[in-house]
Formats: sequence, structure tokens, C-alpha cells
Amino acid sequence: MSDERQDRTRSTTRGRATLRSADVDLVVIGAGIAGLAATKTARAEGLSVALIEASDRVGGRAHTDTDTLGLPFDRGCHWLHNARHNPFRALADRWGFVYRKAAIERRTHLGDRWATAAEERARERFEDEASARIDAVGAAGLDVPASEPLAALRERASPWEPVFTRFFTAVMGAPPERCSSLDFYNYEDGGDYPVRDGFGTLVARYAEGVDVSLETPARALDWSGAGVVVDTLRGRITARAAIVTVPTSVLAAGVIRFTPQLPAWKLAAIDGLPMGHTNKIALKFDRDVLGEDFGVPENAALELRPGAPQVPGFELRPFGRALAIAHVAGSLAQELERAGPLAMVSFARDQLRIAFGSKVQERLVAHATTAWSSAPWTLGAFSTAAPGRAAAREEYARPLAERLFFAGDAASVDAFGSAHGALESGITAARAAIDRVRLL
Repeated sequence: MSDERQDRTRSTTRGRATLRSADVDLVVIGAGIAGLAATKTARAEGLSVALIEASDRVGGRAHTDTDTLGLPFDRGCHWLHNARHNPFRALADRWGFVYRKAAIERRTHLGDRWATAAEERARERFEDEASARIDAVGAAGLDVPASEPLAALRERASPWEPVFTRFFTAVMGAPPERCSSLDFYNYEDGGDYPVRDGFGTLVARYAEGVDVSLETPARALDWSGAGVVVDTLRGRITARAAIVTVPTSVLAAGVIRFTPQLPAWKLAAIDGLPMGHTNKIALKFDRDVLGEDFGVPENAALELRPGAPQVPGFELRPFGRALAIAHVAGSLAQELERAGPLAMVSFARDQLRIAFGSKVQERLVAHATTAWSSAPWTLGAFSTAAPGRAAAREEYARPLAERLFFAGDAASVDAFGSAHGALESGITAARAAIDRVRLL
């Protein structure tokens, strides 16, 4: 790598400075987790890399907000998913981040009373059977709507079906009828551990020292020649190869103009992996009313009213804090987001009051809401695979002309919708790009 290229790489900054016309080995579009991983991997191998990010910060959908509530609030990624095998867990251990390994206590409120222990066991049995039925279809290699294996369970008219559907939708970003059974089966689960100081804080630590040009959206990418040319609002970048890490819904919206147009099979892969929809509504109290007055344990989960068509799930007292965080997903998340923050807060407050009464509402002093579906650089929370489209993840990850690579949670077969899936896909794409660049 020439000294000139090293100087040009260093000219990219965390700010609004105009980029000079850059000649680099690799341009990475998007400084979320996949883009950070790709950049760190390529630079460690001596490549010059221009990392550009459309928003005003790194981390993408991993962002810990400490300002709004005066407490860590993860607006996006929260858990170390599949923690036994998640590489972020090793990083958390190395850097002294605290996470909770104990199982989350789930409690269900039936509208007028709390579920008994026997009823909670019945809920768990129903959820286990429902998941097993979807897994069995996926294990047989069938890629059908995840709702199909549940047909026999629906005939039982179980009161626990709405609870499972809500939980499924929160995990997958879309209801069973809009999700692939094979995709559900392919996901590798292994425990979810919340991070005390915020998962976004952990990602920010991972990003330290990574040079990036913020507020630099890519407008066009020309891959018609021997390399690539990326036009941004702050200048033009020429490179030998590019890694695209922006969410699939952003690509589907045509935010980046490709020349030549992406081939039909790549567009089909993008279309088959739309972004799911989830949001959070955080309620802060002036004291730990849930713990002190109701005996709610730390890091508890609340399910509400089996049979209600649209209810949230709640995360209560995370790490002993005076917080309740409502998780909404699917069409409910979209409807509330369109209604606005005040409507979201009113909805969550009213739902919480069903379980704990007006005393909780009276202690509310602050709130925070997310709006991932309308955020212009995300247009959703994480990728889903439509029925019949589980194979689209591998198609999405396939490079074009050995110079245009793709990464992000959508490119992960067994860890989609997760930070570590994005991390691993970024590393994989970078290694492929490194091999390509070294042949030139």
C-alpha cells in the first residue's frame, strides 16, 4: 500500500469535512456493526479503507442513549443473543462490561389477575410445542409460512396462542404468516444476556479508533469498470472494491443508485428480506415503585392479557433501575410509530396500569421512544425472510463481479437480526474483498 493511499485514508474523519477524491483499496458503505467489522478486518490486513456513514454516529441500530432518561437505554440492540457463542461476549469480558446471565422471570397478567404457576407452566408448554412444530417443518427443509405448522394448535383455541404470536413477532419482526419456517429453524439460539451499561456502549467501544466519515450518505455506486466509484454528498471515492452494509429496505427504496443496475437475482434477494418492525417505549419512574411496592424482581418480563389482539411485552426493572420498557412489534409497532411519541407513551402507560394500577402511572417522570421504521437510514429494525425466501440470505451475501460485496444481519443464515450476525458477515465480506484486492 502506498504512502499516498495511507494519507488519503487518514483524511476521512468523524465529522462533516468534505472528502477529497479518494483512491483506496476498499470503500465500506455504512458504519453499523457490519461496516465497522469489515473496516477493522481490512485495515488490519493493510488495506486502505474509506468508511462512510449516512447518519451522525457509528453503530447503526446499536445505540445506547444515556441523555434522554439519565440512564442507559438501548434504543436498538440490547441482548447478547446466543451468548454462548457470541463474539461480543468475549469482548465484553475483555473490556469489563457486566451482563446478566440468569434466566429472565416471565410473568403473565390475565387482565384481572396474575396467572398462577400452573398457568405459567401451561404457557411455557404451549410456546415450546409451537416452536417445535415450526422447527420440525424447517428441519424437513420446507420453507412455508411459519403460521402453517401452527394450524393444529389454533384449532385448540388455546388462550396462550396470542402470547406466543406476540413473542414470535417481537423476535422475528413480523407475525408467523409473514415469516419463513426455514429461516426460523436456521436461527441458532443459545441464551440472551442483557448488558448493564448498554449494548450500544459495547459497540461504541468496539468502534474506538476506527476512522469514519459521518453524515456522508452514498448517492450512487458505479461498478461498471474494473473497480468501483461511489458518489457521496461530500465527494467521490474510487476504490478497487466496495462492501455495502446498509439495510435491505434502504436498498429496496433505491436510496443508492447502482450502475449498472443490480441483477434480477440480487434484487429478488433484497425483496425477499424486508425489514421487520419493532420499537421500544421506555417509562422512567421517580422511584423504584415496581420493586418496592410490587416486589417485581430485576430484569423481569411481563406478558399481558392472552386473547388481546395487540399488546406489548414489558421488560421490568432492568438491572434494578426504575424503568419499564415496552416492546412492540409488527403492525402494532408501525401504527404506534405513525401515531407519534405521545401516543406511544400513552399506550404503554395504560397497558402497564392494567397490571399494576394507577400508582405506577403517578410515578412516571420521563419517557423515551424509538422510531426505527421511519428512520431514513434503517426503515425498519432488522431483516426478516418472507415465506419461501430463506435462501435469499445466501443470495444477498453473494458478491457481484468480485468487486461488490454485501454484509449486514440480512446476510447471516443462522444469526440474522442480531449484532453478532452483522459482525460475522462484515468479517466474511472483508476477507473476500481482501482476497480480491490482493489479486489485482
